[in-house]
Amino acid sequence: MRRVLKQVNEEFVECEMKEIKKGDLFKMFEPNGDNVVNKYGEDVFTATSNAYRYKGKIYQVDVE
Repeated sequence: MRRVLKQVNEEFVECEMKEIKKGDLFKMFEPNGDNVVNKYGEDVFTATSNAYRYKGKIYQVDVE
């Protein structure tokens, strides 16, 4: 399972994906510790939705 950190004030703190809200900045890490990056190599994401259950199972958020 991926590790999730969201920005609180000036630092990133560990949280669960279901805690991400629209407008939050967050990072994710693979189980092996690698940063999750988008196709542009960026590793900080901005949530454009609150976390929601995908197909009733895992949480996900939409991003810019």
